[in-house]
Amino acid sequence: MIAIDLMIRFQRFEHERGLFEQVVEGAPWWDSVRYHVYIFLETALWGRDSTIQPAPYWRRVASPVWRAAMQWKLYRKLRREQDRLMLIRAPRVRQGDRYIDPIVDPIGALFPGQTSIIDTLPRRYHVPVIHKTSRSGSVPDDLHKTIEAILETFAIPQDRARDLERIIRFRRHVFEVEQQGYDRLFKQARPRMVVFVQNGIEKALFRTARAHGIPTVEVQHGLIGFAHPAYSYSPDINYEEQSTFPDLFLTFSEYWEKTCFFPATTHVPVGNDSYSVERVARETPNAAMVIGAKAHHDVFVSWIRALAALSPDRRLLYKLHPSQKPAAAEISAQLNDLPNVEVVTAPIPAASLFKDVSHVIAISSTVAYEALQAGLGVCIL
Repeated sequence: MIAIDLMIRFQRFEHERGLFEQVVEGAPWWDSVRYHVYIFLETALWGRDSTIQPAPYWRRVASPVWRAAMQWKLYRKLRREQDRLMLIRAPRVRQGDRYIDPIVDPIGALFPGQTSIIDTLPRRYHVPVIHKTSRSGSVPDDLHKTIEAILETFAIPQDRARDLERIIRFRRHVFEVEQQGYDRLFKQARPRMVVFVQNGIEKALFRTARAHGIPTVEVQHGLIGFAHPAYSYSPDINYEEQSTFPDLFLTFSEYWEKTCFFPATTHVPVGNDSYSVERVARETPNAAMVIGAKAHHDVFVSWIRALAALSPDRRLLYKLHPSQKPAAAEISAQLNDLPNVEVVTAPIPAASLFKDVSHVIAISSTVAYEALQAGLGVCIL
């Protein structure tokens, strides 16, 4: 089953089962776990590894203390910055000696002196972070029937029911704890509006902001489309009773609104100068660049090895996605025996390497669009 077929069947299942109409404790519940249920299906059907390596013991001990101190400092700052535009940044791109958020920062620059800023990298500390736990959030009484139907519909053995139930109960627990965290945050800051990218699946933020009467603006951060479970919803479902979508969704262009149906209240194409790339003047470039993605790493490694053997005189750059940073050393070691392959681990924009590149190779990435603007050859696997 390919990704598009999976999403078609998933949306049809949601519609037929009326999952968005179900409520728990008086509120719709399905959208708070939907993304992670879909990831479970991908893992079960395609064998993708979705496990996260546990943090070292010392970090698990020190992290709550550090997070409590950072939250105290943040709340103290926000009490002095009430009634502002709240920017929740993910500064993961290095520009000179500082890290920037190329999506949110240009918006903040339009409102000098009127913003309060929360950085979610290198640590997401503004709301509680829940690690693996057996604690359960609220779920429907007949959850077992929904799980049984999911497994039957997608031909997954019923002995995976316990795995899926654990995921759902855990994600509901996280959602409810994050709602409490955002409630406290908004009471401290009383922001006029919240602007951010979904570097987390921020369903708790949307619902809590709606309860406080705070408008939310989500900004497109990269590739979205029909197979992306955070943005692809069935247009045949009524979402009026849901409160887990942004009031305003800002996209790079009208094209991105048409690739899938995302039920934000309002969509506005605004562009983004950070991704506007001019044609690159190159002198006999002999490099090709592979654009990494965590989910497709094993595929890329096999392709890179084949390309390196077929074109020993061509330089190959493997530009890692920011999400691959924790595994950068391990990935470099995997390809260390290939003299014409260089793993680019630096958190720099891929476009900054275009001057040395003739072709970009990707599976799914906004870098492909930047490469086309720059006049490079683009190969899609």
